[in-house]
Parts: sequence; C-alpha cells; structure tokens
Amino acid sequence: MANLELPSLQGDAIIAGWFESFGVKTVKSEGGLKLIKIGSQNLKSINLNFIENPDIAQTMAVLCVARKISFHFSGLETLKIKETDRIAALQKELAKFGATLVEPGIGELAWNGHINLETIQENPVISTYHDHRMALAFAPLAMAGFTFQIEDPLVVTKSYPGFWNDLERIGFRVTEV
Repeated sequence: MANLELPSLQGDAIIAGWFESFGVKTVKSEGGLKLIKIGSQNLKSINLNFIENPDIAQTMAVLCVARKISFHFSGLETLKIKETDRIAALQKELAKFGATLVEPGIGELAWNGHINLETIQENPVISTYHDHRMALAFAPLAMAGFTFQIEDPLVVTKSYPGFWNDLERIGFRVTEV
C-alpha cells in the first residue's frame, strides 16, 4: 500500500495492530506499507474499545462475523449519529448472514459468535444507507465465501473511488447487476 505510514496521525491506523490478532501483520516497506499473513490465528473472542476510532467498528464487526469470532465493542457512542445509525445498520445487515448483534449498553455492540442458519439470506442485498463505510466494510464477507450484492455501490466514491477496481485487481469478482 503506497503512501501510507506507521505510526500515523490517522486514527484508523490502529487497525494495523488489531489485525495481528487475525493473522495479518503490517510492516513498513519501500514507499508504503505491506500486509503479511503471519499464520492462522485461533482467535475465539475479542474486546475492543473504539472511543478514538469509531469509524472502523463496521469493518471489525463484519470481519468478526466472517470469521465467527464473538466480540464486545465499546466506545461506539457516536456511531448512531454518523451518515446513518451505524449500530442499527450493522444489526440489520449482518442479520442477513445469520448474526444477531446486540447493544448491551450505551455505546456498545456485541455478538456471541453464533450463526443462525435459519435466518441466512441467499444472495442478500446489503443496504448502504448512503454511507460509504457500510459498502467498504462488507468486503471481508466475500473472502469468507459469501455472495451478496451492495446497494448503491458508488457510495464508496466519497472516500475510496477506486475501491471496486482494487478489489478486482486482487482477485475479487465484482459485477454489476
């Protein structure tokens, strides 16, 4: 990844350290950063506080559901007042994959790691709620073998106009419907 640095003033950079628990190490390389698979981690559960970086909670929630890792997230008080109510949006959209997310307290989101096979939708359509991060966050589910559609895929142009092309470049199959 060119032109990226660690450490970084960007709050989202904390994800590099968190991804080590998932078996991905981020190292400096010539001109940017390089992601290295460091082996299969047998992570069963994770607790994270997003108070300094709530915008990456969607990505982490989707990743945990894709990997069937139970989680408890805190520090999410502002997620209800972003482009959309991101807590409600995650609950609704991840339910399409059999995951029931709950709010144990204000600013918290949790999942017990259980997939309800009866509620999984075949080829679900993920609503973005006009929120670029909703579209961006669901990519890990494709790596877990799910097929789905993203409603309003161009919403990603707000922050990452080349997102779909970059996914295709690394081997994802992205098609228009």
